[in-house]
Amino acid sequence: MLPPQVTIEHVVEELAPPLASGAVVEEPAVGAVHRAVIAPCKFQGVGEFRDSLVAPPPARVRFRLNIPPDARLHFGVAVEGENRRIPELSGVEFRVTVDGRVAFDDVVNPAVTRKDRHWIDSGIDLRPWANRAVDVVLETRATDPARALAGTAAWSRVRLLREERQERQRAGAGPNLLVLLVDTLRADSLGIYGVTPSPSPNLDRFAARGLVFDPAVSQASWTMPAVASIFTGLYPRSHGAVGPDIDHGDYAWSGTMLPNEVVTFAELAQQAGITTFGASASLVVGRGTNFSQGFETFVELPGVEKPHNQAPASAVNREFLDWLRRARGLRFLAYLHYMEPHGPYAPPAELRPPPPPGIRGILARGVIYDVAPAVNARRMPPPSPAEVEYLHRLYTGDVQSWDRELGTLLQQLDTLGLLDDTVVVVTADHGEEFLEHGNLAHGDHLYEETLRVPLVIVGPGVPSGRRQDLAQGIDLLPTLAGLLKLSVPPALPGRDLLATQTAGDAIAEIVTDFGNNGAGRGIVALRTERWKLIRSAAGDSVELYDLANDPSERTNVAALHPEAAALATRLNRWVAAAAPPPPARAGDAALRDKLRQLGYVR
Repeated sequence: MLPPQVTIEHVVEELAPPLASGAVVEEPAVGAVHRAVIAPCKFQGVGEFRDSLVAPPPARVRFRLNIPPDARLHFGVAVEGENRRIPELSGVEFRVTVDGRVAFDDVVNPAVTRKDRHWIDSGIDLRPWANRAVDVVLETRATDPARALAGTAAWSRVRLLREERQERQRAGAGPNLLVLLVDTLRADSLGIYGVTPSPSPNLDRFAARGLVFDPAVSQASWTMPAVASIFTGLYPRSHGAVGPDIDHGDYAWSGTMLPNEVVTFAELAQQAGITTFGASASLVVGRGTNFSQGFETFVELPGVEKPHNQAPASAVNREFLDWLRRARGLRFLAYLHYMEPHGPYAPPAELRPPPPPGIRGILARGVIYDVAPAVNARRMPPPSPAEVEYLHRLYTGDVQSWDRELGTLLQQLDTLGLLDDTVVVVTADHGEEFLEHGNLAHGDHLYEETLRVPLVIVGPGVPSGRRQDLAQGIDLLPTLAGLLKLSVPPALPGRDLLATQTAGDAIAEIVTDFGNNGAGRGIVALRTERWKLIRSAAGDSVELYDLANDPSERTNVAALHPEAAALATRLNRWVAAAAPPPPARAGDAALRDKLRQLGYVR
């Protein structure tokens, strides 16, 4: 069972990496202690890559800290080695002292112990030193200096935290909230949006009990900025989690993680004493990118090595249901992030169509990572119509596979007596392209195939029906806050969908020059219920589509229709008024490697 109080962590100071101002490397020579990406697992799955402070033994790093009341030092330790048994190698002793007193001491040796082949998160209660200035020293030592080390020793996420405790709300104090996000799920791949035969019968039946929003659109066409907008109610350029500049050689730290300063819907719930849980099969949505903030429990599921893919929906649901047994009797907010429709397309064997004759082997396996970037850059001819149709059928098989697990999850919640007391939200971060505008996969365009997503809300107090006022990702936080009867941060641009029925403009963007707040390069789109204006950030390319008469966005009428100028004026006003993001103090050095695994970069 969970403790009677929720512990809420507030970051007082990020200490490493990078090293905080005033930190002193005492040994070895300056330069040996450095910042790097460490992944202490042979199969580098979810949660293993971390931005790290490498500290080759013997190493000492000293911080002079002013300790507030209810403070805690948090950190992770790891040794990145070969992940096989080599008993003759020396382990690494990690030690933390506070004013000379040993407060933490642990030996890590992945060459001897399998359980040491991952990040080990720990912490120190600093309340005995409250309201004092103390020296905190991180040390690494070889357990046997005469032997070779088992690997590279590193610290991660070294933070000074202040803890606040809140009494937990009990079940029955209000509805529970369950947010189900299906990565890469196009709205037009589902029965509730007109597909026949429907690949999603379980969702179709469930959605009939609540509200279906059509249209609903995302704030971006790839995961990081889109999910960050859902979590925070902010546009990408305002929350700042827009990804690194992957087009240039120098790594940009800005944009690689969700800033601590923004407020997520999980944090709002936690502050009210609602117990929070998250489970993610996405490499991008996890602790390394700080998307776990506000979740008391956050589970990152490792990928599946053969075939190389993300964890299945069944595994995500299992983590949630196991956690529910510990949270029995408590009001909860939970977030589950599924990866089924995301490439590689790998449905179960019974849902796989036969490949067409002559198809390339990599496409027959549903692996588009190597093909999509080359096709999108026009370095490779696009797949044939038969190949594209096959890929789309594989994608549909993944949708069917996820829908099966949704049916099982809903049945289990009903058996537990929780379904009637829980508001369930089903949505997606973005869609997927199948050459509608010349590209495969997602992330480069702002057309409907990547921006139009499902949005379904079902539960106590939610009417049934279909809504045609334009909904968008930034509306989720105020809507969830309304269901929980919580106040939202001031000046959020979104609206409570259950309290309003009048939509404003929807803005989507791909920020590729974060240092200029998107002003130099990138794409931005303004969408109304009828029109969409797509413009390069520099303004040298403009497209206008009449979605009422041209829903597939085939005919650019920007040069012919006066609506282009009117929408451009509204977009200019939005650009001028959009709030800037918090300053970046740290980043996820591993994000580029995660994006490479997911096929965004090569």
